[in-house]
Amino acid sequence: MKVFARIMGMILAMSALPLSSASANVILRANMSGANETVPNASPATGITWVTLHDDMNTLDVSMTFSGLTAPSAAAHIHCCAAQGANAAVRLDFGGAGFPFGVTAGTYSHTFLLNTITLGGGMTTAAFLTGLTSGLAYTNIHNSLFPGGEIRGQLVLPEPASLAIFGLGLVGFAFATRKRARQVL
Repeated sequence: MKVFARIMGMILAMSALPLSSASANVILRANMSGANETVPNASPATGITWVTLHDDMNTLDVSMTFSGLTAPSAAAHIHCCAAQGANAAVRLDFGGAGFPFGVTAGTYSHTFLLNTITLGGGMTTAAFLTGLTSGLAYTNIHNSLFPGGEIRGQLVLPEPASLAIFGLGLVGFAFATRKRARQVL
């Protein structure tokens, strides 16, 4: 019974937490596919990009995993600022930051210090961060078969439904634990 009460307390406490705050890191996710490109394509490739903007508003961690490209990767970057379905200029190129070019599947991870780099097109850091945190940025990977981009994904805050599913899992765990505790007695 005590375990059940603790787990339910954790669930209630988590539901009261704000999803974001001005002093917290901002985490964005992009699900990349050919269908998300402008113009959409039938590529079998997929990928996911996670971008974490640290609360210092200067440190940007980028992590990407991709597979199934129809030709080796030739370019990858973050574009800003455009809504989903519209094109925007390259603002943060991964080329000089160790991106695995020449492969059809791979992973990438790099930390950018925004005060030490020049964003594409002379965009200011403030304008880039505004676009990024407003859902107006996207990542994509280009190659020789798709010079405009084979896969693309809009960078957005993860869906609140993910938190709800996690909470439901905790509720299920709490009930299973409670039932098991009763059987032991």
